[in-house]
Parts: sequence; C-alpha cells; structure tokens
Amino acid sequence: MFPFTQMRAYQMPFGGYDLGAEEMAAHLKEWAESGFVNIVGGCCGTTPEHIKAFADAMQGIPPRKLPEIKTAMRLSGLEPLNIDDESLFVNVGERNNVTGSAKFKRLIKEDKFAEAIEIAIDQVEKRCTSDRRQYGRSLTRRQKNA
Repeated sequence: MFPFTQMRAYQMPFGGYDLGAEEMAAHLKEWAESGFVNIVGGCCGTTPEHIKAFADAMQGIPPRKLPEIKTAMRLSGLEPLNIDDESLFVNVGERNNVTGSAKFKRLIKEDKFAEAIEIAIDQVEKRCTSDRRQYGRSLTRRQKNA
C-alpha cells in the first residue's frame, strides 16, 4: 500500500495529510492482515511519524502470499485478453493501429472510421501474410505438444 496523500495536499493549507499517523496505520494494518498489501511506504504529506507508525503496525504480519496463476500473455484494453497454450488462433491486425499503417492513421485523424474499418475487413478477408505465419507457428507448437 502506498498512501498517496497528494490529493489531500491540494485541499489542506500548506499540504499535509488529514489522517494522523496512528489512524492511517490502523487502516494499513487491516489491509495487510487481509492480504491486500505488497509493500507499505509514504508519499507527499506523510511525516516521519506516519512512517514509524506504518512500520510498527506491520510488525508480525507475514508477507502477502503470491497467488499461483498459469503463465500466459496477459493484455488489456477495453477487455482482458489472455493468450496461453490453450488459446486457438489469435488474429493480430497490425494494420489496424495508428503506428502500423499510415493510411489507417490518416483515416482515424480525419474521423473516417468507416473507411478505417474497411482496412480491418480487408485484412481478415485477404488473410494477411503475417497472420498466416502466426497461424503456422501456432500449429507447429500444438503439433509438438500433441
């Protein structure tokens, strides 16, 4: 837990933190005992008294146990995407971003979204060369595991 007090600093005269050291330490202790904390420290507005109270509150609390999760490529955008050995073919549209295609970038900048979508449709219909290479690698990896 990293108490970020800068938001409070804008609201209080001369900066500072509106929770006293002991009160904040009690919150941190509860969160640490619940397994929510990786590390405890301070930021703008925490005083040496805060840091001492935090350290005292953490005494005797074991480190958070890391969950065991399956190794995967984990991506996020609007929704999470996890790619692992169980994933089927994943179509990567490298022409469908502003760094992968000057034409796509121009269309997005000009608010021509329908035309930009046509690039994606064209790429899927024509089975872009890089996608075929990716598909071939996926099949080879799967065949080795079979």
